[in-house]
Amino acid sequence: MKTYMPINICYEDTDAGGVVYHSKYLGFAERARMFFLHEHGITCKEMAQSEKPCGFMIRHCEIDYKKPAYLEDELIVETELLELRGAGFDCFQIVKRGEETLVEIKLQVVCVAADGRPMRIPGEIRTKLAEIS
Repeated sequence: MKTYMPINICYEDTDAGGVVYHSKYLGFAERARMFFLHEHGITCKEMAQSEKPCGFMIRHCEIDYKKPAYLEDELIVETELLELRGAGFDCFQIVKRGEETLVEIKLQVVCVAADGRPMRIPGEIRTKLAEIS
């Protein structure tokens, strides 16, 4: 199941030529992953304040820049959970302008305890994620 989050490109997202700066796509992807989790009833606050405080961190990221985005473009970030594992999941995100793919991002996301060590995804969160995949 995919989620779709709109992004409108502002001055702060671009370089002097009006082209979206490469690192901004990672920020767009981060916001879209939070949106994805919220859409499925998982909040960062809930995870941090649970019986076993935890959060999600990126373990590995591959990004493929296909075409640039520009100032005032209206983009959509698609987010999809590919595979759920014991301590994490794989995620695929696409940044699009209309039907045109601009950027593809493959991620390995891991659940970590408050001390930063990997841990199994807690039961309630795992159940919600399992419903998505």
